[in-house]
Amino acid sequence: MDQALAKEGVTSSLALDIKRAELATGDLRTLVKYSTLSSAPELVNRLSEFMDKSKSIGRDLQVLQARTRSSLDNLITYNMFALKMLENVRDGRATRRELASAYENMMSLMEGDLERMIIKAQDTLGK
Repeated sequence: MDQALAKEGVTSSLALDIKRAELATGDLRTLVKYSTLSSAPELVNRLSEFMDKSKSIGRDLQVLQARTRSSLDNLITYNMFALKMLENVRDGRATRRELASAYENMMSLMEGDLERMIIKAQDTLGK
């Protein structure tokens, strides 16, 4: 889990780096737009395209990061619930059948979380 949280910081940094590049490119685009370069219009168009793509990628990375955090939070919650159920079985407050049912429900929930996260990651990487 510590590794996942450490990697999450990398994702935040990447999204921030993309935003910085977008802002710097905007400044450069303004300089080129008002320059005397013969190819200024073409450069302005290319820089604008880069900015548009970086905005889209930055947003997608932020959504992916939020979904990853949410899935990780859910996983921690499911594990805490599973530990509580195990304690209840040990203490005689729940049956093994109830534990098995709860386990199946948690696995189904985790599967849904992971599927949504994988789909978003593939969508983000496919751009």
